Amino acid sequence: GLLDADVYAADLIDLMQMKPVMEELERRIDDPGRHAVDRRLTRTILQGCGAKNPLKVKGREFNQYAETYYRQDLRRKHIKEAFTYFRQAVGKMDSWSAWRSGQYNRDLLSILGGRNLEDYLAAAERAVVNENLSPGACEKLIGLLLLAFHQSKNAAELKESR
Repeated sequence: GLLDADVYAADLIDLMQMKPVMEELERRIDDPGRHAVDRRLTRTILQGCGAKNPLKVKGREFNQYAETYYRQDLRRKHIKEAFTYFRQAVGKMDSWSAWRSGQYNRDLLSILGGRNLEDYLAAAERAVVNENLSPGACEKLIGLLLLAFHQSKNAAELKESR
């Protein structure tokens, strides 16, 4: 495995739910031709330019498409990926078992004002992608993020105590 991390840090990797990340890093090291980030980015940019060989594309055209890709497509992809993980983390607090325990009910009600969490996150994601998130919505996202950190910390401590 990756520097034998799977042997020496297996518990930590499991606790932090980092197995997919470690597997991705290992793929990048084992087969950089297919999985290295620079190669994937270059392939994507070339596809956008309609070329297969970087030497067949004028530098200006390559750079223009690369900038467009970074500022639009890749940015959107990263925001959507972040919201996917954020939804999972916050969703744990909004589950039936969490509601029954009552631990986050008041906080979620205070932050969302009774609004459905999924609907709010979908609207917030659109606003972030479109760069028109209001200051109030940003405050709500920060509040949800802090709750998610708290919940994650509590879950890790509980798992560690077992």
